[in-house]
Amino acid sequence: MPKATLFDKAFAIDHTFIIAEIGVNHNGSMDLARQLIDAAVGTGADAVKFQIFRTEELVTVTAEKADYQKATTGTEETHQWAMLKALELNQAQHRELFDYCAAAGITYVCTPYDTESARFLAEDLAVAAIKVASSDTTNIPFLEALDAMGRPVILSTGMCTIDEVRAAVAAMPLSRASGQLCLLQCTSEYPAPADQSNLRVMGTMKAEFGCPVGFSDHTVGTDVATLAVAAGAVIIEKHFTLDRRLPGPDHRASSDPAEFTDLVARIRQVEAILGSYNKVVTEAESGNKQMMQKSIYWRRAVGAGEVVSEADLVYKRPALGLRPADSQQVLGRVLTRAVEPDQLVRWDDLV
Repeated sequence: MPKATLFDKAFAIDHTFIIAEIGVNHNGSMDLARQLIDAAVGTGADAVKFQIFRTEELVTVTAEKADYQKATTGTEETHQWAMLKALELNQAQHRELFDYCAAAGITYVCTPYDTESARFLAEDLAVAAIKVASSDTTNIPFLEALDAMGRPVILSTGMCTIDEVRAAVAAMPLSRASGQLCLLQCTSEYPAPADQSNLRVMGTMKAEFGCPVGFSDHTVGTDVATLAVAAGAVIIEKHFTLDRRLPGPDHRASSDPAEFTDLVARIRQVEAILGSYNKVVTEAESGNKQMMQKSIYWRRAVGAGEVVSEADLVYKRPALGLRPADSQQVLGRVLTRAVEPDQLVRWDDLV
């Protein structure tokens, strides 16, 4: 029997799937990685996410750090290669983290940055989902390879135009056709300005591609991610750290356990407020339904044998008998007995 996938449980209307993005915030330490997993469990998150890469396959030796990386890791070494090499975990370490997550009761999700790493996740670990970073959304050969692996894919769309998103989705026809592709709106800055979150584009992507949508949040605080749920996100991903003061490129743009716990609680509150797509009488209003809605009453005294007319009827609270919608079946009928004002109209009054 195939393993259950993240998509089997993530898209219930009343449950947003919340991912604590550990990423490289383990700083290359397995002990810190396990501490982060334990802390994420404590926040109520549904999943943690790591990154698996081989530095030699990810960047050139002369690739400059991004501005935010220089700001968070210093400028003594200006190249990405050394920074990333220190943050790299091998396949054996990821297998250990996968097993640790399973024992802790939290889902392991991972972002691969090369095809070999993706195949390890898909075939060796059979991960619940593979997350594609925004930096690979335009990497069409990589997306085509992922599509053939048959695992659910969460695709971030930061730094992309809608045409680039179209090309990415077109490269993954199997994932899309099977309902195993989710698109995340993302603003790829660390931290990202809240007013550039563009949450409405989630609706645009859902309408055009027929895929579930979510939000990868790089903003400060919890407001934007919470609003994203109200705007239709079924997955929320946010960077997670034990302490924003730790060294490393992503800690400053991450939520600590207290903030992430608050985020989960706020999202669950929003889910409760959003409720269901089904229009029903809620538990809170059920006691008011009878007293506030109306039934058909006799407006005046009418004698036995008379034919019922509009002038004989009135629609009043409480709703203890026939509905106003039944009036057309009452009009023109003959009374079997005399009635008084404010009596309920009953079927056995009529012939």
